[in-house]
Amino acid sequence: MIRFFKLKVVLLYALILINLTAISMVIGDSKYVFTQITLFGILAILITASFYLITQSHRDINRFLFALKFQDYSVSFPQKASKSHATLYHALNHTLEQIKQLHHTEQNNHLWMKALIQKIPVGILVLAPKNQVEFINQKCTEILHLPHSANNHALNQLVAYIAPQLEKVTSEQYHTITLS
Repeated sequence: MIRFFKLKVVLLYALILINLTAISMVIGDSKYVFTQITLFGILAILITASFYLITQSHRDINRFLFALKFQDYSVSFPQKASKSHATLYHALNHTLEQIKQLHHTEQNNHLWMKALIQKIPVGILVLAPKNQVEFINQKCTEILHLPHSANNHALNQLVAYIAPQLEKVTSEQYHTITLS
């Protein structure tokens, strides 16, 4: 991709320079008016083509970066494109697909870990700062005789009630595990 893109850009700029050289040779000579008009027309076409090439590449890379930023994996780039963009599009599509797979793997691992913690035969109560209930598993609700439909407000009231007892627990009697 880079090879074709660089070649195309260098070729466009070389043609622009040749065209400018030719214009400088015929400018001001009244017998070459048609040649001057033609050369200026060709110059306009070459400048427009180089601007289009660079603008299209810039736009495609921006689309790719926004797709990454907002985790929009539905973005895809055309399979059929000019040689200068085909490899770029293939690389961008491949990278988005790999990141999408990593994201799904991460989500699946998170769900698996959450299901595991929910079903473990040990009561787990995770408190955030200021004793706010962050997570409570099924076994803990059974131990505390809480209904499965207990809301966060009810859980926070319970924690406020038992917080003084929790603070008395010595470090040998409990373990804190941080999952990242």
